[in-house]
Parts: sequence; structure tokens; C-alpha cells
Amino acid sequence: MGKKFCPKCGRPTEKFLGSLCEECFSKKVSFAEILPEKIVVRTCKSCEKIFVDKKVAATVEGAVGMILSKLLERPEVQSASYRISDGTVYVNIKIKFGDFVKSEEKEIKLIEKSIFCEYCSMKSSKYYQSTLQLRSPENILERILDDVAAQLAAINEYDSFAFASSVQKVRGGYDVLIGSKSAAMQIARNLKAKYKAEIKISRKLSGAIRGKKAYKDTILVSIR
Repeated sequence: MGKKFCPKCGRPTEKFLGSLCEECFSKKVSFAEILPEKIVVRTCKSCEKIFVDKKVAATVEGAVGMILSKLLERPEVQSASYRISDGTVYVNIKIKFGDFVKSEEKEIKLIEKSIFCEYCSMKSSKYYQSTLQLRSPENILERILDDVAAQLAAINEYDSFAFASSVQKVRGGYDVLIGSKSAAMQIARNLKAKYKAEIKISRKLSGAIRGKKAYKDTILVSIR
């Protein structure tokens, strides 16, 4: 039986991978090449949330992990790990094709940018979808307002539009302009259950978005 030779390097080989010898195949197959030379992570100056595109990460490390996991979402990648040190992400990848296993390393520059996120920009421009009208006896009014602020902070963990763009003191209470309709409604329902409040909802046409009518809600929460 005649010897077999690698068509690329010409060396004799007993084992072929993708028609090449193991050494040539190892040089040809590289997942480190699909990784970028730099990773950019954006942190909002106002809310301090860390963004990867539209998604929010809890830490810079988590943001880097989200980016790498998306890039390395391939069946050939057996494992991947990384560490961050002095503005550099050190990535180690192990890939597998049948019995062939290869480890690769790559250094990626980490760039951290400070921004004003879309939500904080909208908040500063007084954007809102709902007006929460809080009406209660004077002696519990501030407690109600603190309750609303705490609920907004909790909801904001999963709804970035759950912010108060304005809090206005009015006769008999406060008007709170809230960026998220669903958050405003959830808070109103919670106040109804907790304080036996009465709720009245009205809706007003505010314009059009992508050809569809847009409305702003006014939710009156009356606590006696």
C-alpha cells in the first residue's frame, strides 16, 4: 500500500483531517480569528448601567462574557474562558473536530466608554408615557411618594423606561411623569392593594409613532 501525502505540505501522513494532515489542518482552523481586536463596553454616566447593544450587564466582566458567548456560539467550541487585566481581555478557546482538539489564545483590547444611555437621555428630556396622579392625606403623602420611588427602582431592573422624568407638587398631592405605561399601571395596582386606593384611568391622543396613534395615560390614585 502506497504512502499518503498531505496535498498542502507534501509530508507523508497516516491521518487526514478535512483532506489535510493534522498540522496543516490545525493551522487552517482557527476560531481566534473570528474574535475582534477590541471590545467596546459602554457605561452610562447617569444611571451607571453597563450596555451591550440594547442589553444590560451587571458588570464589565459580564458584558465581555455576553459579547464572547455570542461570537463563540458554535458546536466546535468545546470550552472558552477569559480574564481581564490592565485593559486587556485574555481569551482561551478549546475547539474540537472529532478526535482533533486544539487550544487557542487571543488578547483583545478592552475599551470602556462613558455615555448617556437612551433612557437617561429621554428622562432628561422629560419623556413620559403616563402621568401618575397621587392624591392622599398630607400626613402620608411623602410616604406614598417614597413608595412609588422604591417601586420604580425595582421595576427599572427589567424595564429601563420605568423612571420618573418629573415629580410635580400640586394641590392635594403629586403628579409623577413616568416613562413606562406598564410600570405606572403596575404601581397604581400595588397602591390600590396596599392602601385601598381608588383608581381612575383616562387616555389622551399624543401623536403617532410609525403611522399608529400614540396615547398617554393619566392614572389618578386617590387614597382617603
